[in-house]
Amino acid sequence: MTLPFENDTNAVVKKLAKQNIKANHRTALSIMSAILIAATFMCTLCSLVQSYWSQRVQQEIFDSGNWDAQILEVQANQIELIKKNENIKDVMVKGNNQTFLLSFRENDPYLLVQNCDAKYWESMHEKNLIIRGRVPEAPGEIVVGKKFFEDNPSFKIGDTVDLELGERRKDNRIVDFLSPLQDGEVFVKTDNVQYTIVGEIDRTVSSAYNGYPAYGWLNLEETPKDASVVVYTQTKNPRKIYETVPQIAQAIGLEQDEYGEYPYRYHTALLGMYGIYEPGHFWSSDLPKLFLSLLIVAVASMTVFAYIIRGAFSISAKRKIKELGILKSIGMTPKQIRKLVKYEARWLSFFPIVISIGLGHLLSYGVLTAYSKLTREVTGNQISVSFSPWIAIISIMLSFLTVLLAASGPARQMGKIRPIEAIKENWNNVSLEKSAKHTFLKRCFGFLGKISANSLIANKKLFRTCTVTLCLCMVLMFSFLAVFSVSDVNNTKAEHDNPFDINITLESGQRIEPALIQELKDLPDVKEQTTYTMAMCASWLSEQELSKEFLSYGGFDTKAAGEYVVKRDGRYRIPCTLIGLEQDTYNAYLKNAGISSHNSRSAVIVNSVAKNPDARGYEAKKEQVSYLDIKEGQRLQLTEKFLDSVQGNYSFDIQISSVLTEMPDIGLNVAFYTLPIIVPMEEYYEIIKNSRIFFSRTR
Repeated sequence: MTLPFENDTNAVVKKLAKQNIKANHRTALSIMSAILIAATFMCTLCSLVQSYWSQRVQQEIFDSGNWDAQILEVQANQIELIKKNENIKDVMVKGNNQTFLLSFRENDPYLLVQNCDAKYWESMHEKNLIIRGRVPEAPGEIVVGKKFFEDNPSFKIGDTVDLELGERRKDNRIVDFLSPLQDGEVFVKTDNVQYTIVGEIDRTVSSAYNGYPAYGWLNLEETPKDASVVVYTQTKNPRKIYETVPQIAQAIGLEQDEYGEYPYRYHTALLGMYGIYEPGHFWSSDLPKLFLSLLIVAVASMTVFAYIIRGAFSISAKRKIKELGILKSIGMTPKQIRKLVKYEARWLSFFPIVISIGLGHLLSYGVLTAYSKLTREVTGNQISVSFSPWIAIISIMLSFLTVLLAASGPARQMGKIRPIEAIKENWNNVSLEKSAKHTFLKRCFGFLGKISANSLIANKKLFRTCTVTLCLCMVLMFSFLAVFSVSDVNNTKAEHDNPFDINITLESGQRIEPALIQELKDLPDVKEQTTYTMAMCASWLSEQELSKEFLSYGGFDTKAAGEYVVKRDGRYRIPCTLIGLEQDTYNAYLKNAGISSHNSRSAVIVNSVAKNPDARGYEAKKEQVSYLDIKEGQRLQLTEKFLDSVQGNYSFDIQISSVLTEMPDIGLNVAFYTLPIIVPMEEYYEIIKNSRIFFSRTR
């Protein structure tokens, strides 16, 4: 005799599953409703993540352009060599910097033009800054910064201007294109050029440059072969960008700087959004943390909804427990019972998951639309819904895994039940005597209350499941709210970390007059004001001049040190910042440090440096140790040549009057391994009077 389930045939189990779904259509509808809610949430979650990521990518491209790497110090005849690299998809070229004299202007006498080729105007961000008019489309067309029109209202878009092309010179040497205006410099004319103004661009330059920015059209065929240009690249495979660019730099013969680096940089913000990082930087980036956060949210959501759906499956399984017991008594195996429940789950989940794709997209559209309306006035950005086939695939997989996770529990329980116990199971008949403990329900609701009390007792496990499910949903919801609140608090704290309300930076290239400082102090409602000037310099020191504490923590044997410190002939070039504080601010700084007097021609050294600049955490990077083995009364030799590219070689000595560990509260954060040297502003000007470069900052 062959029992009906002696042969493990899937066809019989599938047929029984379909019959159970038809016979219990109300229970099936409740399960499908639970699955629809869960799948819609999963799809919405995936859609929101995709939309946020897409918005970040598009915003970065809008703000900075669509490029992977920037290569500097390239000559026009080397562009073809760059294009020949097998991983280069396209190149955008910007360069041919030109200086034009505006003869009708006494102040701001220069028009500073940078020409860009057609690919550059198509892919880079300057086209998004056009306020009026259009981008240049042919030689002889330029767009000019908006301040030009403000200072010269007689000019308008469409005007043609005759300009003198030339070079800025001082002492028979060419002054750099974007160098501040220097005393004694002259303009040497080389040609006459006619330009047509075709647009206004929202771009300004520092007041130190004494000119207006403008952008024109670059024709590479007419560009001199030895002209210096900047090349931006787009690669076929961005994941190979960190291999491709060094190969190009070597192939075209670029020279390394004192840090062993070629003159190029990567679009790290955009590459990071694509999950592409420089070798060794992935685990220190935010991507693993973000992925872990999303994984936790996804797992938590799947767990909560699986618990909800499991309750519906448990009810369905218990309602046909006698049927399962009979089937098991005639030979149905536990494995087949588990398959029966899982087949039901699979068929019941198909339509809800398919429908959830559309509902999830609509829900995410509604959420992002409402969110954009609230934040658009503050951020100026509007987030649009981004949907892709990958979102549908991922949400379907997560939803289906959630359903399988929910069905696995009841399937396992039903597979373990014994036939006799299943047949004896009394699901619908509940003794009314069991409701004696619930007298409150009987008194308030009478017979219906008595029935409800019996239902609570008979199905206490299911009601506990529902209660726990609701609690989990509330915990999940409040967890999201807590995360958002903490993020808002951190952002607010970061915004208020600066000790000032208004920060004004002046890069005039000239001395700040005391009358201007006093005028700023006399402004109404100004409670406190700080003025300082600063200039970069360097000092060459030996290892014996470094502190023992600093050396005990590794000294310059860190990755960050290679970006800031140069070692030559057994000596280190330490970057320094010479800071000139306005006298009142300087006196207050000394007073807070417990210093009563200050010798002229001397300086305060802030002798602190990050203990571990390679640390991943922000707080760990703030830990400080003493930097130099230096004492009060010693002299320190400094040079303005803090980079090999600095033309001057002016050097000077300072005497150290005090050695402190904290910077003055002026809102200035110095880079790693940079030594702050603080003097009064008058002494600062006396020190740097023979230097070439400095700028002033007022707060």
